[in-house]
Amino acid sequence: MTECSVRHMMLALRELLEREHRSIECKREVYESYNRDVDAMHARMVWTHKGMTNWYRNPQGRVFAITPWRLVEYWKMTSTFNPEEYHIR
Repeated sequence: MTECSVRHMMLALRELLEREHRSIECKREVYESYNRDVDAMHARMVWTHKGMTNWYRNPQGRVFAITPWRLVEYWKMTSTFNPEEYHIR
């Protein structure tokens, strides 16, 4: 998972440098869509069961510390970089 995340970040940095910009920020709608997907996936997993107590949940009950996707799914999600999903300045 870490390697996938780092590779995706390196793709983002390449885009930033090649376009000679100084900042990159995920668009709000992309961010919110991703979080809805995370929550929907977690809703079907044991980590969010009301009787389950674990360190994956924050005080509001949201699972935040574990990905709901299998490695191959996460790899597919992070293997490319779409500049249209970001504000690049």
